[in-house]
Amino acid sequence: MTTSGRWRSAAFVVTSPLMRKSRRYQSPQQVCYHVHIAPDQRYAYVSNPKVGTTSIKSLLIADALGLPDPVSGPVHDRLHDPFLAFESASHFRPLESLQRNGTKFVTIVRNPFARLLSAYQSKIVGADERNEFTPRAIDGWRPGHGVPTFESFVRSVCLQTDRRADPHWRQQTAQVLIDVLDFDFIGHLEHVDDDLPIMMQTVGVSVSGTPRRNATGATDAVRPQYSDELAELVFNRYRGDFQRFGYGESLEELAPIRRLSLPSRG
Repeated sequence: MTTSGRWRSAAFVVTSPLMRKSRRYQSPQQVCYHVHIAPDQRYAYVSNPKVGTTSIKSLLIADALGLPDPVSGPVHDRLHDPFLAFESASHFRPLESLQRNGTKFVTIVRNPFARLLSAYQSKIVGADERNEFTPRAIDGWRPGHGVPTFESFVRSVCLQTDRRADPHWRQQTAQVLIDVLDFDFIGHLEHVDDDLPIMMQTVGVSVSGTPRRNATGATDAVRPQYSDELAELVFNRYRGDFQRFGYGESLEELAPIRRLSLPSRG
């Protein structure tokens, strides 16, 4: 199947109120990429980059393929993974119908301070030879300019709108479409040993294990990277994440200060 064939989204945007609403936060193509619908449509995992996405997808793909253990190979190729193409499923059952008919929507979130540092370490400091991410973060950056500091990265991305921002540092409320979709479970990466099994139980996945793939170790390195002024800048820009997902303003405590309570579907 060609890329254009898989990601034909223009007609769907016209017919789906939820897709039209999501365009405030990200492009239709990005929505199609990040919403992973199970082959039997029993769940939809909304990926949230730099929040254990590779590890989570290794479990979900194994379950979809009938494997007993998490897969160890590439997991981000949407053209060849076992999840339904977003608009292929929605051609017969629009996104609105998926929610009405019991498809369970799930995701995992992370403290914004740690997630932003992880994005910097992985996509800016650890950029490959193509270095496609630094120009998305720093206006005017060119190869040969050197690696930008964490502070300059933060100051630049905090000026970006949610729709313009790369998914790796987009505000999570916008990335997972919290104001568009009705979620059945939202876990915290800080409590992954407890929350990931609950999420898997919610969606009916029996593959066991909590794999750690592509971990940057950012959580342990957060405090030294932030001045008080830089932390305030991040808190104000990502205020929606802090407030909606239960995180406090302090750099000393990255775990959520309250657990999430999701409304029951009517």
